[in-house]
Amino acid sequence: MRLMMSRFALMLVALCAPVVASAQWEKVPGFDGRFFDEVFFVDATHGWAAESFSPNIVYTTNGGASWNTGVIPGSNGSKMRDLCFVNRSVGFATGTDGLFRTTDGGRTWSDITPITLGTIPAVWFRNVNEGVIAAGACDGSDVLFMHTVDGGATWTPTAYTVDLDASVGGIRYDGGRWYAAGGRGKVWISDDAENWTLFNSGSDGWQEDLDVVDGTIYTASTTAGSCEEDGGGYLLVLPAGSVTWTKTDPVQTYPFWGVSALSATEAWAAGDQGHIYHTTNAGERWDRASCGLRPTDHVDDIDFVDANNGWAVGDGIFRYTGRIDVLPVTVTPSLTVCAGSTVQLQAAGGAAYRWEPATGLSDPTIANPTLVATTTTTYTVYVMSDMGCTGTASVTVTVGPGGAQAIELPQVTADVRDDDVEIPIRLLGPVTQSACAPDSVTLTVGFNGTLFFPRSVSRGRITDNRLDGGERRVTIELDRAALAGAGDLLTTITGNAMLGNALETPITVVAMTWNGTPTAPSAAPGRLSLTGICMTGDGPRLLDAQISGIYRIAPNPATGPATVDVRAAERGTHVLEVYSLAGDLVFEARWESVGGDATRQIVLPAELPSGAYQVVLRSPSHRDTETLFITM
Repeated sequence: MRLMMSRFALMLVALCAPVVASAQWEKVPGFDGRFFDEVFFVDATHGWAAESFSPNIVYTTNGGASWNTGVIPGSNGSKMRDLCFVNRSVGFATGTDGLFRTTDGGRTWSDITPITLGTIPAVWFRNVNEGVIAAGACDGSDVLFMHTVDGGATWTPTAYTVDLDASVGGIRYDGGRWYAAGGRGKVWISDDAENWTLFNSGSDGWQEDLDVVDGTIYTASTTAGSCEEDGGGYLLVLPAGSVTWTKTDPVQTYPFWGVSALSATEAWAAGDQGHIYHTTNAGERWDRASCGLRPTDHVDDIDFVDANNGWAVGDGIFRYTGRIDVLPVTVTPSLTVCAGSTVQLQAAGGAAYRWEPATGLSDPTIANPTLVATTTTTYTVYVMSDMGCTGTASVTVTVGPGGAQAIELPQVTADVRDDDVEIPIRLLGPVTQSACAPDSVTLTVGFNGTLFFPRSVSRGRITDNRLDGGERRVTIELDRAALAGAGDLLTTITGNAMLGNALETPITVVAMTWNGTPTAPSAAPGRLSLTGICMTGDGPRLLDAQISGIYRIAPNPATGPATVDVRAAERGTHVLEVYSLAGDLVFEARWESVGGDATRQIVLPAELPSGAYQVVLRSPSHRDTETLFITM
């Protein structure tokens, strides 16, 4: 028969250990100390496993709940075997001792060896009648394919001479074609099981197993020849219709022995050192799925009948449970921090990590990412071990006060003649809790400037106190020392109530900074309401806008003499007084006004030292106050 050669390209892919839901494997009890090299299931309940160096083939009819043993007659055992079953009853087994068939589900076996082969043949039957066996020597160049269409009663042989290592590791039938794989990357294809085309997968090693679904070929390979025991390994895939093989890269330090495909895109593979991998994209990515195995476990073959039922053999028999194995994962204890703080999360217990949510994390795929805390968030870490076991843990980062705050402004009622009106400003939530005490807070409060003049604060200091279009704005700065022990009372403003142009005024937060950063606190307006006001008579009365008052100090701040412009709208004595912050009177001017719209300019002494001064204008029924700053 004519031997045809074909060439294909090679593409490298990686074996991965992502943090995904991973399979757990359980070792079936009762098989300790025994080695199995082949496993085959026809459905979720009926399966078989061949024991190495033994005539025994164990079988189950209840999904592995119990196992029985069938014995190859007249055999002393075989180092390796190949198995193929076409239904629950009929199956075939090969070894160095020959070819055997069972028709009772593995309870008994009969010898149907056509000729003495001398090596371990591969076998595959697509139904009870048609099948192929193939054999070649690892140190030889002759390969023999034998085809039967009558269940092994008669055979048609086809022989080829090839490069050294003519061993055949596995045979499959898919879509009207036969496939076989063997030593040194050899892959065979035939449309009639009697004329075979040879090409190479790009492997230089022993391909002990292959599987084919919808034209996509999967092979498990070592890096050494079939006569050699040692070496590394890789997995190869040729997608249907493609001429480019994908090959896992880098080459692993352990060999791969078995492969089982569920579809053209999904497959499982097994190798030494407890390695089982799973792909769902035709080998572009292989994910570790070895949970439940030990690094010392040799895994020689694997077989899946559907997504939930799979088996592996080697140092015993292993059942795929489909469950997640929970690793003991340790994680940073939940904590409370200040908004804007940098936090490092820490997890341990695995080899690969994924944090969710990932937003804001420096790297969600490492054990110890950092973040800048802005809102209270629970982070969950998904962890995978070297063997593919997974576990999760969570940590909550609670963000305490910092950034936007909730301010409580008071409802104050005061007598218009009161010189010590208090306006407390509270923070909803203690400002000094240990995790979030700021280094500085500034707060600007606004109100009608004709009704109240602030003189002092209980905590911090007044850094600005001015009129802005009739609105007085007072800015208070609190450093860390001022904030110590503040609790929820940020500060209290103390000042003079004044007879102005309204009965009451709202109190609002105009601006706020937290550690130097502007923030937008939530604050419902407070209110200052004046009492003790008479509209007529000799007592205080509410004035309209045409009242006596200070309407300009220029310049302010001043570096020399400052001029105070006043309007004396009332008839009678007017007094302009200037006080230091210590309360000392440093200047006074008196005059009699004829009322109406009389104005006056008063020049203050040039020798006033640097500092802040309270400038007070007293009229028969009104008092107006402004702040003067002198810098020399």
